[in-house]
Parts: sequence; C-alpha cells; structure tokens
Amino acid sequence: SDKQFDAIASLSALNYTYEQMSIYLEIDFDQFIKALNSKNSKVQHHITRGKLESKFLVNEKLLQNAKSGNITAAQELRKVIDANDVEEIKKKILYGE
Repeated sequence: SDKQFDAIASLSALNYTYEQMSIYLEIDFDQFIKALNSKNSKVQHHITRGKLESKFLVNEKLLQNAKSGNITAAQELRKVIDANDVEEIKKKILYGE
C-alpha cells in the first residue's frame, strides 16, 4: 500500500536494514526480498527515494550553513561534492555510464 511504501522510504532514509524494514512492516522477510528484487520494484524505488531524500536534506542544510560562513559546513560540503565526483568517474570508467 502507499502507506507501506512511504514507511519503506522513511526507514531507508534512516538506514534501517531490509530485515528491520520487514519486521517493522510485519511482512515476511523472504516476501520482502522477493518484492525488492522483482523487475521494476516499487520497494527498491522507495528505498532509493528515501535515501536520496535523506541525503538531500543533510546536504541542503550543509549548503545553508556553508553560505552563512560556517567553515566546517563548507569543508563537509566539499567532501560530499568530491565523493559524488569520484563516484561519477568510477561509473564512467568501470561501467561506461
């Protein structure tokens, strides 16, 4: 249900494991994994969405703090940007993306 998908997104944003998600949602773990691994999986989509939303909120706050002159926030934001750049380079080299 939509309520369960929203819960999955929220749980993944907080880095809960697949097993913990299935327990929280009161779904059989094997059934949860089967839904996760199915083609065009809505479960996988909402897990990814939850993680992205979480990263966005953290990075957005870092950006705000960096703009206001917080040196530590600026340094942390630079680390995030550099890490993303490295991941993009890896994808290009290793996977041709």
